[in-house]
Amino acid sequence: MTVTDVAGALATHPGWTLALLGVLFAGVVALFDLWGLRKFLAWPWRLVTGGIIVRPTGKWDSRWTTAAPEHPADRPAFRGEWYPRTRWGRMPGYQRMVLRWVAFAALYLLWRFTLPMLCVLVIVAIVVVGRQVLRVSENWCRNQVASGVVPAIEGPLGYRNTDPAEWLALPRPRLVWVPIALPARVTRAVRRWESLEHLLGRLGLPTLRTPLHDDNARVIVSLPVELADDTAVKEIKRRLTSRLPEGPWKAEHTDQALEIVLTHPKRPPAECWYDADAYKRFTVDNIPIAQKAGGEWFSLPVKELTPHGIISATTGWCKTTTANVIVAHTAGHGAHVFINDPKRVGYVRAFGDMDNITIRTTVDGWLATIDEFLAEMERRYSLIEEFPEIKDNPELYFQPWFLLNDERGSYVQEIRDRWKADGGKGTPEALRKEKRILWQSRAAAMYVADAAQQAGLDVFVDSDGRDQRMWRIASGPQTRSSWLMLFPGVTRIRAAIKKGRAVIGLGVDKVEEVQLALIDDATAREFAALGIEIGVREAFEREERIRALREGSVPAGDSAPVAGETAAGVPGQRGDGDATENGAPAAGKGNLHVIHGDGGNGPRDDESDSDDRGGDNSEDSDGDADDDLIVGLKAAAEFLSDRFGTPISEETFKKARQRANESGGIRGETRRGDRPAWPRLALTEWHSQRPRAGAR
Repeated sequence: MTVTDVAGALATHPGWTLALLGVLFAGVVALFDLWGLRKFLAWPWRLVTGGIIVRPTGKWDSRWTTAAPEHPADRPAFRGEWYPRTRWGRMPGYQRMVLRWVAFAALYLLWRFTLPMLCVLVIVAIVVVGRQVLRVSENWCRNQVASGVVPAIEGPLGYRNTDPAEWLALPRPRLVWVPIALPARVTRAVRRWESLEHLLGRLGLPTLRTPLHDDNARVIVSLPVELADDTAVKEIKRRLTSRLPEGPWKAEHTDQALEIVLTHPKRPPAECWYDADAYKRFTVDNIPIAQKAGGEWFSLPVKELTPHGIISATTGWCKTTTANVIVAHTAGHGAHVFINDPKRVGYVRAFGDMDNITIRTTVDGWLATIDEFLAEMERRYSLIEEFPEIKDNPELYFQPWFLLNDERGSYVQEIRDRWKADGGKGTPEALRKEKRILWQSRAAAMYVADAAQQAGLDVFVDSDGRDQRMWRIASGPQTRSSWLMLFPGVTRIRAAIKKGRAVIGLGVDKVEEVQLALIDDATAREFAALGIEIGVREAFEREERIRALREGSVPAGDSAPVAGETAAGVPGQRGDGDATENGAPAAGKGNLHVIHGDGGNGPRDDESDSDDRGGDNSEDSDGDADDDLIVGLKAAAEFLSDRFGTPISEETFKKARQRANESGGIRGETRRGDRPAWPRLALTEWHSQRPRAGAR
């Protein structure tokens, strides 16, 4: 476009020509103050360029390129404006001009392109409102923290009637995922569906909070220049560390920077794994369960004053993983472990078909386990009464036994339901027997651990049951009542919200934050398998010690065990192919142990055909069943149908048994004539675990 074109355009539009000439004239007059007219043109010029003050610019007003001060140093109010100034009033002139012309352009575009501009304006409004809400929320979060700290330190600091944001620097609030503590009845209702249970365990609410719980959180308090009293600084540090939430805190004073910096002391590692080093360093009665600050292992000294304990953790917060660590370590050092598992998952997958681990998933199995435990404890006490020197080191004479009850709330409720269904009243007999075990079993090298979603009174049964469990672990979101049951009288510690971070206590007052150890199923099984050979070897050593006590002589040196044999003279010792005197399960293939009848090791390979024939022959009879054994395929199918309330045909049972024979057979299977037979409990447990144990 040439000058001629511009001149032609102006000639055809005289209005635009006059406006342009007026602006140029006003600019020249204002710039050179021709004829003293600047003061008459100043206020319309400021208005056009974005100014809101029509008076001449004062000392504290904003300029074209510089902003006005938010807090004037020597004047509370100025130029007739209210104090403090608005953000708009403090803006430099060029910014206000840009915003004003942007608003004019937006109105023009809204008139010409209504629908697109409406969409743009809605998006802009959402962004502006969202930022404002976020800013208000962040200020609220900071005020929540500052409200407990500022009143205690603003006086000694000399900061009364000042904005805390000027001298207290907190971490910026952010959205964190806070897990939801679900009621126990909900978790019980979905425990049969593992995927749904884990999904519910991951439920949480996004919450805006000041992340003081982070391991690297920092809080900075600026000190006034005139504060030089070391005593006052120490007092301020003491108040800060005691008042600031999410402690503990460590305060450091920097003279050069005139500030106090608060950080967390060294905290537990972000992750730790149970490994070969932990296995070798700790004995069977000193279980490495977690790591403390600095990577030091935290172990459970069950032989001392904390023989029994409980793990309280919602789904997804390492409850089963921690239990697997306990099982792998204790079984791997020669102990025998009983697991009562209402969920039927997890432990069967990790420890199924192991000689030194007994898994039971039905109420009948749990009751049998309690009876075995109590009978064995009484037998050991009889020996201790005969030879009092045993009580100092019972593990030298008895194989350690561990009882793990998972999903304790469901476990107790189902025992209560069975007791009521059988016409019982009051506390179930099994729970009364369990209380006797808690009172006395430590001296017999027998220990109990429980795992629960929340540690309510229904889990402990009564306060005495709580007091007997002296090591306690709380992981994940805990209700107030759960915390009070676990750690009565102890100020609640809010551990970092990360998987595996937990609070653990030994006794009633020693409570600290730890990172729970992790272990995968395959590794847990490998460590547990190491204990099978150890158990056989130690059985002969214990037999020698007991023989020496009875003969009144010094025990002979260690004798080498013969593979496949066991030391029958050791009470409660589990060996290969033999059952203990009280009918405790025999070791061998499978994790289901025979309680009644002959403890066979399952069918021989060369008998598979006769087994099937025996099953067919059973059709000619009612499938005899006595008090101990279920005889014949038909009787077994009818027994399982009645026990589980699901119709099972003889053919279905026959096919399932054939698949089981490929992986070792049904534990406890024996023969009655030419027909297979099974103990009732062994058959019940096999069927209960079969859907989750990979037998189908």
